[in-house]
Amino acid sequence: GQLPLDRNARARLGPMITVSDNIDANWAYDRVGRGPTLDALARRAGMTSFTAASYWAYSLTSARDQVLFFARLERLTPPAHRAYALGLLRRIVPAQRWPLAAGA
Repeated sequence: GQLPLDRNARARLGPMITVSDNIDANWAYDRVGRGPTLDALARRAGMTSFTAASYWAYSLTSARDQVLFFARLERLTPPAHRAYALGLLRRIVPAQRWPLAAGA
């Protein structure tokens, strides 16, 4: 099931996405957990190289998987949270942005 997107989650997800805060990424990865949830999301996104690890930074993916994930992000995000998720992506600080347009 879906985890709640409460005030605490928003306070952590915002910095995780917009400034690439690793402490908040640790929190999110621990909350979601490795395994069935991430594996199911990767399958729904069409990712074939993704492998979750015990620590998020050791997880494996490919450029192709990243393009597939972001191309399908809107469809993969629950409607109730879609505007919030896309808003976070629009607010990523310049130093943390990386282009996907060429791959898409």
